[in-house]
Amino acid sequence: MKDLLSKLRKLHRDQSGAVITAMLLVLVPMFIIGVVSLTEGTNIMRGADTTMQNAVTVASRQAAMMVDSNSQAKGSPLINHRRAMSSFLDELNYTLGHDTGAKTTIDKETLKYWVLVYNGSNTYKEMNFSGDGFTLSEVDTPFSEDVASYAYYSYDGSEVITNEEKGFPKTLFVSELGITDYQAEGSVKVTIEDPGVLVVMNGDIVSIMRDKPENVTRWAFAKIAKR
Repeated sequence: MKDLLSKLRKLHRDQSGAVITAMLLVLVPMFIIGVVSLTEGTNIMRGADTTMQNAVTVASRQAAMMVDSNSQAKGSPLINHRRAMSSFLDELNYTLGHDTGAKTTIDKETLKYWVLVYNGSNTYKEMNFSGDGFTLSEVDTPFSEDVASYAYYSYDGSEVITNEEKGFPKTLFVSELGITDYQAEGSVKVTIEDPGVLVVMNGDIVSIMRDKPENVTRWAFAKIAKR
């Protein structure tokens, strides 16, 4: 009987069970946090580097294909900015499921985009015969009303279309603020050397397990390939 009481007292004083329990209470939350972080990190990468990057790449390429037929016939292909913007929106809606209602990792309500159709010029040299002696001279003639050296569109409906900004190379900067001619914090320098379409897209990644979404920015430039 005394031996049994002695063993019970010794077991009662043993705190190893409490230590094991305490360790489990620490490790389990850490494990859960690790799983959540890994899952959320994968979700953000998929949304930013797959869904959004694919959307901006495909949409910019599609827009750059809208070459003005008149300029192409003159041997100096430039982009029709009206058709380019329309094509961009169609491709963007299709890629992100706006037309079908499909869900993606991008929160469509937060999506912002900026599109620059940069041709660098809007005139070609036309041969002009004038005077009694049929003098031959070169005249700068506009390609088309839908061709501009610089056409900038924003998600909020604003646009800037001008022939004042022209020439190559053209240095610009892209960031979550869109496309600017000045360097802001965190912006990336882009040098344009050929006619093309520069697109910047910003939006929130739909969060799986967190209250606060992750905001990301991606960009792409597609140019006309001359053969």
